[in-house]
Amino acid sequence: MSDIYVHITSAETGALENLARVLELRADDPQQIAMRTSYQSEIELYSGAIILEVGCGTGPVSRALATSGALDLPFATSAAMATMAS
Repeated sequence: MSDIYVHITSAETGALENLARVLELRADDPQQIAMRTSYQSEIELYSGAIILEVGCGTGPVSRALATSGALDLPFATSAAMATMAS
């Protein structure tokens, strides 16, 4: 099985939808939430700060950062993933 991330820009829609579902399940895992909360608590963000998140996947970190008042710019190499993140 090839690594989907190597061919993400040409992956079939069904494969991307499956990947998005798995990424969202992982993002909702209590340990993942605790990890995001912990490292985000170490970042001093101010309202209006601009954050570029490269490789955002479906955007769980971007969604969490959006509550800080910062402007988060999620970036995914796959147009389909970028759409799912927004």
